[in-house]
Parts: sequence; C-alpha cells; structure tokens
Amino acid sequence: MKELLRIIQTIRAALQDGAVTPSVEKAAQDYARACALVEQRLETVAQMLQKGSDYQALQAAEQEPPLLDTAAALSFGEEKAWREFCEAHELPVAAQIHAPTVHALEVLYTKGITANHPLYKDFRSAVLSRDDAKSLHIIRTILKLNPADENAKSEFQRLQHKHYQTTLEKLRATLKTDDEETIARLIEELSSLAPDEKLQREEAFVQGQSIRRSWRTRQAAERLPGLISQFQEPHGKDDWRAVGSLLEEITGLITEFSIEPTDEDQKRTLAEITRYHGQRLAADEQQRNFQKSLRSFIAFVEEVETRLLTGAGLTYAELEEKDESFVRQWKELEGHRLPVPNNALQRITRAGQDLRSRLLGMQRARRIRTLMATAAAVFVMLGLASVAFHAWKAHSLSEELAAYREKQTSQPAEELIRQLREKDPLLLRWPFLQSRLEEVDAWASQSRGLERQVITALDDLESSFKNGVSRLPAPALMRGLEDASTIIQQLPQDLAAEPKNRLATLRTRADLHLTDLAKLQSGESAATLAKLESQASEILSFESSAAQATAKVKTFEESLAKLEVGLKPEVESLRLPTDIESRLLALRQRLTAFKTALDSFSKARTQAVDADSLTAYTRALAAWQDISFTEAAPASVVLDARLDEKAILAALISGGDVNVLNAILEDVSSVHMAPSDPMERDLRLLLELRDDEFLNNIWENNVTDLSTRSSQKTYWSQGKLDEAVVGEARRWSGLCFDPSSAASSVTFTQKDFRRVVFGPGNFGGQGVVSSKLSTTSELMNTLQLSRMTDPEGERFLRPLLEIFEQIIDDKDANPITKAYLMLRLEDMASTRPLAWGFHFSPTLQADLAELHRVLGDTRLRSEDWLLQSVRTRFTSPLNAYFEKTTGRSYMKEAKARREMLTAVARSGLKFGGYVETDLTLRLKIPARAASELWVLSKAGLKPLLVANPQSSLPPANPLKAKEAQPLSPVFFISIDRASLMERFESALSASGSNHTPAAGESLFLAPSQP
Repeated sequence: MKELLRIIQTIRAALQDGAVTPSVEKAAQDYARACALVEQRLETVAQMLQKGSDYQALQAAEQEPPLLDTAAALSFGEEKAWREFCEAHELPVAAQIHAPTVHALEVLYTKGITANHPLYKDFRSAVLSRDDAKSLHIIRTILKLNPADENAKSEFQRLQHKHYQTTLEKLRATLKTDDEETIARLIEELSSLAPDEKLQREEAFVQGQSIRRSWRTRQAAERLPGLISQFQEPHGKDDWRAVGSLLEEITGLITEFSIEPTDEDQKRTLAEITRYHGQRLAADEQQRNFQKSLRSFIAFVEEVETRLLTGAGLTYAELEEKDESFVRQWKELEGHRLPVPNNALQRITRAGQDLRSRLLGMQRARRIRTLMATAAAVFVMLGLASVAFHAWKAHSLSEELAAYREKQTSQPAEELIRQLREKDPLLLRWPFLQSRLEEVDAWASQSRGLERQVITALDDLESSFKNGVSRLPAPALMRGLEDASTIIQQLPQDLAAEPKNRLATLRTRADLHLTDLAKLQSGESAATLAKLESQASEILSFESSAAQATAKVKTFEESLAKLEVGLKPEVESLRLPTDIESRLLALRQRLTAFKTALDSFSKARTQAVDADSLTAYTRALAAWQDISFTEAAPASVVLDARLDEKAILAALISGGDVNVLNAILEDVSSVHMAPSDPMERDLRLLLELRDDEFLNNIWENNVTDLSTRSSQKTYWSQGKLDEAVVGEARRWSGLCFDPSSAASSVTFTQKDFRRVVFGPGNFGGQGVVSSKLSTTSELMNTLQLSRMTDPEGERFLRPLLEIFEQIIDDKDANPITKAYLMLRLEDMASTRPLAWGFHFSPTLQADLAELHRVLGDTRLRSEDWLLQSVRTRFTSPLNAYFEKTTGRSYMKEAKARREMLTAVARSGLKFGGYVETDLTLRLKIPARAASELWVLSKAGLKPLLVANPQSSLPPANPLKAKEAQPLSPVFFISIDRASLMERFESALSASGSNHTPAAGESLFLAPSQP
C-alpha cells in the first residue's frame, strides 16, 4: 500500500506541474498495472457474488492487499484529469474501476455476519493452532463486517497488543546483536502496529530507529557508487529514460539520507549525467509539445478544409477569424524549431493558401459591392463623385497594402502592386498611395532579397552534405545554421514557411552528422588518451631525472592539450563523453601534480645553487626531502650526517677529532710543546721517577770468587759499595741484589765481600773486580727530570717530546728501563696530550702504540730491568724496537706539523657549491678559481680531493667527481696545499720522522682522490 500511495503522490505532482519525467512515466505504468489487477480481482469477486458465494467473495477481497482499500486508494479523485494527461502525453491510460462491483462488495460488508459465519470458525481454528498472524487477519475482517461485535473488538485489541509486545521483545533481543537488517524490519513492523507517539516512549524503539536510520544511510552510501557506475550502459545506448530512472533513484537517496559521492570522478559523472538527462528530457518535452501542437493544427486544418469544401455558411468574419487562428497556430508550431513532416507541411500550406485565397476573394467582392453602391449613390454627381471615388479607392488600396505589411504577408502585397501598376496606373497619381506602394514594394523587394539570400545559404548548407556527412567544419556548419535562422526570422510569414522547414531538416541532418562526428572524435580521443595514459607511467615517473622528465613532460602536455580541446568545444554536441572527460581530468591532475613536483624540485635546486654557506645549503637541502624524485633521495644521506664545517675540517686535518682541531686553532701546545703550568699529578710522577730506588744510584758490581778463580758475577747495589782495608785483607759491603736469582721482585740486602791474602799471589774469598754506575742511573742523570720545571714547580721548562727523543737515542741504557720511562712519561701526558703536542707527532704516537704491542699485557715496574726473567723476555724485542726508532726527531716533526696544520685550520674551509645528482660539480664563482676542491665521498662521507685542472679557464665540460656522495657540499681552502706540503716535507726530511700520515690521521696531507 505504501508503494501505491507513492505512485498517487507522483501522479498528483505531475498533474500540478505538467512535467513528464521518467518517474512520472513509471508511475503511469504502475498505476495502469494496479488498476488492471484491481479490475481483474473485481471481475472474480463479481462472478462469486453472482453465484451467491459471498464467503468466497469476502475471502478473495480480503487477500493482501485488501481489495476495497486498494480500489479506494486508486480512486484518488483526479482520475479523469490523469487519463486526459496520459492521453495528451501518450502515456499508458489506466482502465476504469468497475464501480457496480465495488458497490456490491461494499453492500456485502455492510450486511454484517452472524456468530455462525464461517469466519468465526476459521478464527477459532487459527486461535487453537496459535497462528496469531492468521487470527489477527481474520478478526480484522470480522470487525469490518461486524463493527459492533464487542468480543471481536476485544479479541482484536488483545491479538494486536500481543503482536506488538512480541515484536517489541524481538526488537529488544535483536538490539543485543549486530543484526541491523532484522532491527530495521522489526522497526517497520512496529510502526504499522502502534502510533508514533506511543512508540517514541519505548527506549528500544528509539534506539532501533536510530540504528535503522544509520544502517539505511550506510546502505545508501554503499549503493551510491554502484548506481552511478550503472549510468555507463544506458548512457552509451542513449537510453535517457533508463538514465532518468537511475538519476531519480540516486537523487532520492541523496535527498533522503543527506549523502554525497565521495569520489571526484563520480561527482563529475553525476553532474554530467544530470545535465545530459535534463537536455534529453527537455528535448522530449519539446517533441511532445510539438506533436501536440501539430495534431491540434492538423485537426484545425481538417476543419478548414471541410468548411472550405462545403462552403456552408462561411462569413467574412469567420474567414478572418480562422485566418488569424491559422497564423497563430503556425507561429506556435514554428516556435518548437522542429521539422514538420512533408505531407503535413504540404497539407497545411495548401489549406492556408486556400483559406487566404477565399479571404482575398471575399475582400475583393466586398470592395466591389462597396464601390458599386457608392457609384450608384453619387452617379448624379459624376464629376465630383468620380474624383471622390477615385480618392476613396486609392485610400482603400493604401490601407490594404499597409495591412499586408502589418500581417507580414508579402505575396498578396506583391500581387496587388503588380495589378495597380498594370491595370490602375491612374490611381498611382495619388501621392499617399504612391508613397505607400513604394514603401511596401521596397519592403517586399527587401524580403525577396532576404529570401534569395537564405535560399542560397540553405542551398550551400544542403550541398555541403554528402552521404549524411558535411564537408564543413562543425563550428562553420553551426554558424551557417544560426545565420540562416537569423535571416528567416526577418522574412514575412508566407516567405518563411518553406525556408523554416528546410532549416529544420538541415538541423536534423546536422545533429545526426555531429552525433557521428562526436562518436568518431570520441573513438580517436579514446585511442590517443589510452596511448597517453600508457606513456604517463613512464613519463610521469619519479624514477627518471628531473631534467629528462621536464623535456618529456613538455611534449606530453602538448599532446594532452590537443585532447583537452574537446572538453570545451565550440559545438557543445562535440563535447567528449563523460568517461573520457573524467580520464582526461584525472590525467591532467596527475600531470599537474607531477609538474608541481618538478617546480618544487626546480625551486629547491635553485635555492641550493644560490646558497652561499653550508648553513644556507643545508637549509635549502631540507626541502629536497619532500621531493618525490628518486634523484633527490641522497639529500637524506647528507642531511642525516648533520654536517658542519668544523667537523669536516677536523676530518680533513685531524682524523675527524674536533678536540684536536680546537687545540690546533687555540694553539694549546704553543711552539714549546708543553703546558704552561704543571699539575700536582705531573709533579708527583716526576718526583717518583727522581727518587725511585730502582732507577737512581744503582751500581753495577762485578765480583770474582778468588778461591776457585771462577767467572765473574754481577751484583747490583744501591749506591757504591763501602770498601775497607784491614792489613792485606779487603772488605766491600752494601745493599745488594743478585740478578741471577729467580726472584720475581727486587730486594736489596746487606752483603759483604772479603778478599783474604794467604800468601804472595795467593788470595781467597771474594773480590770486587769493578764497580760502576748503571746505565739506567746514568740515563736518569742525563734526563735531569728534576729540571723539567722551574725550582718552584710552577711551570714546565722542557717538552716531553725532547725527553722521549733522549730516551730513544740513549743506546747504552737498558731497553727495559727505557720502555718503562716512556710508559711513565706517556702516562703523565695522558691527561693533557694536546698540551704536550702529541697530536703534532703522529710518529711518537705510532712508536708508543708499537711499544704497547711489544709489551702486550705486561705492566713494567721500575725494578723489572734488574730481574733476570724480565730481561730474558723483553731485552731482545725491545732492543729491536729501539733500534728501529733510533734517530727520531719528535720535536722537529711536531713543530713542522704545527706550522702547517695551524695555517690550514686558520685558513678554514670555504663553501664552494655542491655535487649535483649526476656527480657534476655546481661551483660558486670563488670555487671555480681553486685548483683543489674537497667533497664528501660516497663511502663514509669522508673528505675527497678533486683536482680542478681548468681552474684558470672556463671548463669545457662540467667537472665530475665519480666517487663523491651526490649532493655533497663542495669546499675549498684558500691556501696553496702543494707549496705548504713542500715546506712541510722539507722540514721533516732530516727529522727521521715519517711525514706520510697514518691512515685517517690527516686527509689534507695524504688526500684520497677519485
């Protein structure tokens, strides 16, 4: 029943606004079908009533939907107007409902029924079988037949309430699940069981109603894209009615659920389809109105033909009225701008000419009768009457000429002018008639000129067509049609009829030609577009370089622009189909986005080129991270390194150690290679070495056993042994240590050596053959560590580098002692190695590292040189070590390096440009003059030297650094590295130091080159 009410609502709206839309056409079909079904059911009921089968008739009438309710809905009060509307617009006309059968059925309902009626039996049976739905249906029918049955009312209310409660409980249970479809169905069912105000008090109903609304909205949103995609098939077949049905369904969803297509292509498709349907609907409505006007005109023509043929009772007034009606209806028909079928046009033209001829004949007869009467009345006054008659006739003819022009009928005017000139030339002596005749003749001549002009134009247009195809370009063809239409509008009505019909025919041929042309152009455009779309994946790729992409994009855009002409053609009918437009727009958007990326890249590259410092370059390079092109990817590598000029300079001259670079810049070591003031730790270590009992004042004593005359044996003593002579006997005593013992530590003990004389040349006991200061103690005395500082211990007077040189150059000193001293002095310098100038002597650093390698994990003690086990283990490797390091000049090396590295550090790095993604160097003007440039290597971002052989001349080809990191900054140092290195090597040539830096120690001294 809801659907039927919707149909009636659509019909009422159509009757009100008079528009025929697809929904109105569908409503007409559905209404006619519903009326036919009702009529069929009424015939069945009528047959049952005739046989006296009232109960069967009631059962048939109560089947869903109830027959009387349906018939009442179909009889909505405007059936007659609707039938006329359908006839006028060629829509299906519904059959009339058989009122007597409806009346007989209504009488059957009003008779009522008794308690023994079969319906009561059926009701009891349904109750016993607990079929509530059937019971409710039967009791509702009983109430219709017996509205006064209180028991039936009570039972109906009980069953309806039970059904309501059962449905409500089902809803409450379903709300606990996610079954939205069942919830929606139960909500609709409840809406038919109770008034809305009652339902709104039920929390479950309100909740379910909200869920139903959300579910239906979501369903509508999900259906919308599918419905829009269905446009393609009917639109391609030009089935605008099917398009209209889809469009109304979509519009209904959008309006009812307040949704919109989310996809831009679908929005454009919907807008295009709406425009297309509006145009086709307007064209259909125009065609309908044209056919209606044509049918009305043909009916009028038939009436005119009949009246003219019989000639019965046609007065002059009637002829004049029909002539005016003919002109009015012809203008109305012309207003539709559609071609009139030739047979109809010929019939209309013939009837119009017959009508006009009859009217002109009656006009002449009236004039003759008037003239005759006037002549007879004034015959006696022939002279005066002749003049008066002559003047009156001239006046009448002048008015007639004016009337022809006013009515825009040139042919009768031309005929009258011809007759006047040939038959009544004397009348033309009247100035007013002569003036009017010349005026109308000029108008008629002008009209004939326009007629010839338009006929020529129409001939040209018609001749341009061959096999349905015009040789004229579409814009020229449409302009020709419009120009012809403009001229036709200036023609009198009688001259315009045939040109108008020819123009309408030409418009139809032009429309067909343009339709074929549009299909051809659409096919060609689709093929070209498919090719461009295929090329787009390669051309609009961020994998290629920006330079290559820019060149390709220009050609690609030119091809795309040629296709885009079809988006706004001079002739609207040649507009490209919606799907091609959507693809074109999508491709244009893709191209625009790609060009935007190219522009962004170009701006980012320009900023990088314009950068005049590393900070500005890094800031410009940050924009490269947002660039989609693959060649911009190296920007992240460079930016992640967080470059700064000091770190790069440190990598260049100090192995990447910024602290060393700062020490060079601040001249921490000064030229003296020593800190300015001693630390307490320094003084304590120097005192420990000065006072060490195992290093200082240790004497070497050679002792012989006189009784056995065996080989000599060495003892080490603290200080020189005390010697005493008692007669011929001698005694040497002191704190001694026997180095031949297997002791692991040194302990000096009191020992006496006695030489006894038994006779001349006969000695006994032990005698000290020789005694001398140990080479270790001599070394300690030579080093004069106590003079490292001033007497007050407030400042250093000697650099450690010189002490190291002394230790290494002492060839007599024990190597273990030398190694121990070097390690202790290294330990003293470890807190301030930069102040001691260690960073300027990589040779010393290398020698100390080698010493640690020789000793391994052994920690030497000051006494170890006295122990036989240590001497056995380390004497040989240490002798080899010191043999290799002999002749070192650490101080000379340090001073030479200090001079060179300080000059480089203070000169500093100058920003000179950057390495392009193709590894060519983009150089600033100052950098172009530099003979050597520095970039960062691809492997580890280490400084890499790039020679610039064309620094003095403009380069023929861009300079490249094949091993450089793309987008690496380029630096140069405004100092002559070659001459600086020459001075440095000269200074070190006699130092014994290796002037070649160790790996990673100074890339400036030994640069890597691509």
